[in-house]
Amino acid sequence: MRYLFIVLFSIISITTGSSTSLAQQFYGVAIETQQGIVPFRVEYPRTSAEKARGLMFRTQLADDAGMIFHYKSPSDVTMWMENTYISLDMLFIKPLKGKNQSKNSQLADSLTDYKLANYKLGGEIVHIAKHTTPLSRATIGSGQKVIAVLEIKAGKADSNNIAVGDKVYWDF
Repeated sequence: MRYLFIVLFSIISITTGSSTSLAQQFYGVAIETQQGIVPFRVEYPRTSAEKARGLMFRTQLADDAGMIFHYKSPSDVTMWMENTYISLDMLFIKPLKGKNQSKNSQLADSLTDYKLANYKLGGEIVHIAKHTTPLSRATIGSGQKVIAVLEIKAGKADSNNIAVGDKVYWDF
């Protein structure tokens, strides 16, 4: 009977979640701001279960960490904070068509300095939801079709001067 309890407890722990996410492989995201490059290491959920869980049940998030939700095609996206214990900044990113180059001529050197030479242009920030309310069921919308949403620790958009119009690069 004790063995059955341990097995059931283990199964429940695995399926309902511990404080870690299912998406444990990290990727790089870099944001080109007016002041320079801001790098993040992010989790990239791929399965429906990983996407549904997101950053739920986390009690902390490193200053340079986050999670990116990438979509196959541009979509109107809504997010929420149910079961998310930490406040986040959500950066909604639209795809860019055409040139894969920055207007900043020093970007290539900056990317190399940050060891980000393999990054490609992902898109442009079109909306930032700052300091989202933990545990809220209120929806947070993109306002237009986006290709990705980057969730980072609340306050990091302001402290890093991240703004609408900034370009976003990633290595996936």
